[in-house]
Amino acid sequence: MRPDPDQSSLSPKNATLGAREIEHIIDDLVKGGLSLDDAFDAYSAVQLHVRGSVVLARLQERGKKYDPTSQAYYENLVVTPESTPLLAEAAGRGRVGGVPDDYNFEYGLNCILEYTSRLLEQEEPAAKSKAKKATTRSSRAK
Repeated sequence: MRPDPDQSSLSPKNATLGAREIEHIIDDLVKGGLSLDDAFDAYSAVQLHVRGSVVLARLQERGKKYDPTSQAYYENLVVTPESTPLLAEAAGRGRVGGVPDDYNFEYGLNCILEYTSRLLEQEEPAAKSKAKKATTRSSRAK
């Protein structure tokens, strides 16, 4: 009997523990200076990137297991120096777009992390400005 795809594969206890772990991670990101929305988005982006990469790699492996002649779309691209000179040059350097390999995984993850770092840099001046205003207000109240 196959499990119902609409049901979580986690037990209620494990689902509760998982939610608490996510809460702790998002709390750490907020304490680190991100807004709640940015912390939630950063966590979600990393999770989707990691899980998506794993799923793609597994699908590729599974496809090869059942049909050794099957190929992913990137294995079927017709790349020639005449018709696609940039792709041909990249392929000559060992690059393949869209393949779930370590290079593409790390590049995507680094993009997410660099964007999150920029958000932190933007939040920092705003947080300092708010703290300064709060200090000024409390000084005036005395």
